[in-house]
Amino acid sequence: MAWPSPQSAAPELEPEDICREAHGILRRLGWTQMHYVSSHGPPHQGKVCLVEAISRAAGLPPEAMMPGARARVQHADPAAAARYRAVDRTLDVLAEKLGRDEQDNLSAQKWLMNWNDAGGRMCEEVLAALLAYEE
Repeated sequence: MAWPSPQSAAPELEPEDICREAHGILRRLGWTQMHYVSSHGPPHQGKVCLVEAISRAAGLPPEAMMPGARARVQHADPAAAARYRAVDRTLDVLAEKLGRDEQDNLSAQKWLMNWNDAGGRMCEEVLAALLAYEE
């Protein structure tokens, strides 16, 4: 599947496709903790966290999941709303698959950020979680 540029019309993106593409993004750029994007390397080309990889896999621009970015991105790109919905759906299902329960007060995004940033977490675990989505 050809992935949309941030300014193109948004097709219906399925969570399985987003996770598969996010897996490729993490393998290509590398994985980081405590930041959406590491500050090392060219702008927006540093290592990425799980949430950032999923966001980019859906065709959103770098750091589109940072607090306050959603309104700005949607204003600049009307098709971004569909991408955000696809990301939100993917985050919800992936967080549940990794152990988040319905009583958890954290959003799926925040829960996955905490999961990504847990001490001792390894890149291989994050990659496996994205591939396990299809199981």
